[in-house]
Parts: sequence; structure tokens; C-alpha cells
Amino acid sequence: MNVPKAEWATELPFPPGTLVEDAHGRRGRLMACLIERDRTTDRIARQTAFLRPIGGGHEWQASLDELRAVG
Repeated sequence: MNVPKAEWATELPFPPGTLVEDAHGRRGRLMACLIERDRTTDRIARQTAFLRPIGGGHEWQASLDELRAVG
């Protein structure tokens, strides 16, 4: 079984705190991104962004590739 290795992204496509919109139209601030790599090939398998809603609430996750900056 090939368990991916994970690391926090040091570079993001937008600065942390940027207002973004996910594929479902939800808007929030980009907080961080977790990158998962295949242990055998070291290729990126998944990039998960962590978003915080404006005005508070529960953070959610979205694919980093599906985000777009708002504004």
C-alpha cells in the first residue's frame, strides 16, 4: 500500500488571508494548503486548501486547483 507523504505548502498561489471562492461558490479566506505526494514517484497526488469563512464559522477544505481569487 502506497501511503502518501504530506507536507504543508510553503508557497501558495495567493497570499494567506486572500479572499477566494471554491468550486461550489463558497467564499472564504485561504489559510493554508496541505500537499500530499506519492511516496514512490514524489509526484503531487493532491493539494488541499483550508478555508475560513468570512465572519467566522467552521473552516472547510477544497482542492487548491479549484480556487479562484475574489475581488
